[in-house]
Amino acid sequence: INTGEKVPTSRIRPVVEESDAVIALTDYLQHLPDGEMLTILAVGPLTNIGTVLLRNPDLASKIEEVVVCAGRSRPEEHFIVGTEQKAPFGDMNFDFDITAFEIMLQLEIPLVLAGWQISTAFWMEIEDLVYLQNNTRHNLVRYLVHPENYSKWLETWQSMGNRIDQPTQPIKGFHPFDLLTASYLYYREGVKVEQRRAKILLHSDDTLPDKDNFFKYYLSAPENSANGSGTLVKFVTDAVDREEYKRYIMNLLLAESDQYSLT
Repeated sequence: INTGEKVPTSRIRPVVEESDAVIALTDYLQHLPDGEMLTILAVGPLTNIGTVLLRNPDLASKIEEVVVCAGRSRPEEHFIVGTEQKAPFGDMNFDFDITAFEIMLQLEIPLVLAGWQISTAFWMEIEDLVYLQNNTRHNLVRYLVHPENYSKWLETWQSMGNRIDQPTQPIKGFHPFDLLTASYLYYREGVKVEQRRAKILLHSDDTLPDKDNFFKYYLSAPENSANGSGTLVKFVTDAVDREEYKRYIMNLLLAESDQYSLT
């Protein structure tokens, strides 16, 4: 007989801890002048934002948007880049704090889901990294594109075989996820955005070999769902023009205008 959990599942989540980030964000929102709102680019799970709003739900009206690398169209959409990839990528920012996303949806915080779909619009390839290292004026970018700082990550991607979208082409780079999430803010005219309804759904875990016996939650925002049930969100689906999109972002990283060429 399966007796269930030893304690109610509502008690499994650890007690919410007050961190420096939670204190700072709470203070900032509480002291925003009337009529002003904050847009948040969340690079990682929404733990701090969720904690602030769980304790102070009245502050929800002070948030204009939360932009995050998370979500997919449906649970059956798998995050696969390579022909020899052993398991799909997880939706890590969501997976590592599902409760925070539940808070966002419950309070109807304006969410912008700029995750897998927009990330696949851009490949940062080895020649791009070398070009940036030799030409960027940004010291931080120059540091990030030094081979010591990306070689292991690049090797992991290259071990996944050929590109799933071009099966005859080997993987020569990676998708810089959060950089492209941020493009919603700095290059809005360059991305396609849809109104969708988001839900958290339980489905088989596609990151495990024995997926039929293990389940996980997914942040799902299906196509053509704007008039359906769920919480209304903005969903970034692709670049308007992928070549121009890459050119724009590379020039931004170079701190130059119209310097980078795809040819």
